[in-house]
Amino acid sequence: MRCWIAPSGRAMSCPNRFEGRHATSASDGAKQRRRNRFEVRKERLSGMRNHFILGLAAGLMLPFLVGCPQAGNSTGEGDQTSTASASPDQSPKSAPEATGTVRPVKIEWQAGVHRLGAGPVPGTSSVVVVHERPLLFTRELSQQVEGGGSAEGLIAKLASILEAGGTDLSQLVRLNVYGVSQEEVETFVSQLPKLLPDGCAPVVTAVVTPHPDPMEKVAIDAIAAVVGEADAVTVKSIPPRPDHVGPADYSLAPTGRLVFLSGRPEKGEMAEAVQASIQGQLALAAELGCQPADIVQIRVFLAKMEDVPTAFEAIRAAFSEGPIPPVSFAVWIASAPVEIEMIACRPQAADNDGEGTEPVRFYNSPDVKPSPNFSRAAVVNSPTLIFTAGFLAREDGDGTRQTRDVFSQLTEALGSAGSDLRHGAKAHYFVSDDDASKALDVLRKEYLDPARPPAASKAMVHGLGRSGRGVCIDWIAVPADP
Repeated sequence: MRCWIAPSGRAMSCPNRFEGRHATSASDGAKQRRRNRFEVRKERLSGMRNHFILGLAAGLMLPFLVGCPQAGNSTGEGDQTSTASASPDQSPKSAPEATGTVRPVKIEWQAGVHRLGAGPVPGTSSVVVVHERPLLFTRELSQQVEGGGSAEGLIAKLASILEAGGTDLSQLVRLNVYGVSQEEVETFVSQLPKLLPDGCAPVVTAVVTPHPDPMEKVAIDAIAAVVGEADAVTVKSIPPRPDHVGPADYSLAPTGRLVFLSGRPEKGEMAEAVQASIQGQLALAAELGCQPADIVQIRVFLAKMEDVPTAFEAIRAAFSEGPIPPVSFAVWIASAPVEIEMIACRPQAADNDGEGTEPVRFYNSPDVKPSPNFSRAAVVNSPTLIFTAGFLAREDGDGTRQTRDVFSQLTEALGSAGSDLRHGAKAHYFVSDDDASKALDVLRKEYLDPARPPAASKAMVHGLGRSGRGVCIDWIAVPADP
């Protein structure tokens, strides 16, 4: 007797095809042979079905069984940086249309900085995860003024600020690069492997933008993790100087309480537009329990870089009662003269506001119609933040093709860190031409959950980190719900 597997999973007997050979009548023998042939066909079909089911199950489970990064480091010393290098075929693959339908793998991170995969350019990471660490934000640092005209001097200046804040280059998380030309951007970024210590591979986003100083070529700002505790926001400069001489060199934010405010554009005369944008952002922050002293970083997009002094005076006035947080400037190509985005940190008193404890909460003011593309603010309630590289298309193509490829890389990167497109807190979308801009507007509606879009800033700039690319996207996310 043979056995076959019934749909119920039970083993059933299957007659041998030669049973009935000794039947006493021809009629009975014929009937038996027909029954035997039927049973054999049924056995074969059942085997084919079982192979199909097993293959389907394996295919569905494969993304969860391969490419999962190993959280933490092999020594178990959470204060050290860990690096996980995975080839593209080892990372979880998720089709864009399946976003949100397959739950990412939950990863138990150790405290510290974790670097996953190779970034778009050598010496950088695809993803950097920070778990249970305060974050340090720097102001914009320029190569000519801060670095004595050299890339090495600029990184040395950055290192001195990090040291003053209680950290160092080994804890570098993100580096934003602003170059006055495509050549300057690519030259600076290509030097990162030799400028940064071994094992220090931050995520990097690079854009081409004019600078108010005609002698300037490159500027940067950075985010780094800090080993230790921070109970409240700290805003400082080195050496100490009066609060209103300029923006602070760095700010320090406690773990897990960041608030990301989308870019707020305003039209009109420059001074009035900047003031309206700042006051609107501070009012939004106040709705979420944050005061001016809780702002940890400001980024200003201007239509004309010569308006930097005017914009800074408006910022100075808004922070007249305390230090000015770190500020960075970039030029955008838009009809509005200015857009300002901010990052704040909620104080302890605002932590329990009755709004739940999900890792990220999306907020729109009561008088604002929600957009399917972005939320006005995203409130983080997670000890873990996931920073992605500024992804560029891997091949040439029109705006739609490039944008799809960038979203594919973004989805894969987030999946490797246990997150997805439904758990983004802040998105930056940089475009360099109208075709990419229009494609991005259309495709965001396809890739994002309209009930959970991240806070975001979209800016058309003069160029990106690689020639011939029209779109660059970087995200800050939290792990998906366990």
